[in-house]
Amino acid sequence: MNDQQRPENPFRVTQPTPPSAAPASMPNMAPRAASPAMLAAPAQEKKQGKGGTVVLWLCAAFGAYMTVFGAFDVRYSVVYALGGVLLGLAITLGFGWPLYCRSRDRKALAAWEKDRSETRELSALLTSEDAAIAQALAPRPRPEPMPRNWKKVGTAVAIITVLGGVLISAGDAEYKENNPDAVTSTET
Repeated sequence: MNDQQRPENPFRVTQPTPPSAAPASMPNMAPRAASPAMLAAPAQEKKQGKGGTVVLWLCAAFGAYMTVFGAFDVRYSVVYALGGVLLGLAITLGFGWPLYCRSRDRKALAAWEKDRSETRELSALLTSEDAAIAQALAPRPRPEPMPRNWKKVGTAVAIITVLGGVLISAGDAEYKENNPDAVTSTET
């Protein structure tokens, strides 16, 4: 079988053009030698630093800590404990949401890369008799990042924070009455 009988492979990698062939529209440009970095595959998207992810995890863990241990104040005041739980949930939601979105993005990208590599392997095995299959193996576009919906999440966090603060203020007197060992500030 010759190359004219084979269906066109959508995953075929073309060789880069030599940089010495300068376009005619730019006569003043001197040709440069191609560096290995220029001929290599395009770089992946910039990865986010680990420091920001660590901060997100620490803050989300702190919010979960506040949620769990805020519930223990129910023995002194139900309203106060509910306010503490809501504040912990607001912190957890605010810092956990980007972690959840990043996780979904990573999983979608990994599935897309796996599908792309499997499609490349299969398309290399196809012959001219498999033209219909080759057309069905068209590459899927790269998955879009999950929408962050920061307006909705921010609104939810703000509402939960205000509600938690109101509940803590409403249950503060009962909490101090039932828990005399609670640390309070003294007025001077």
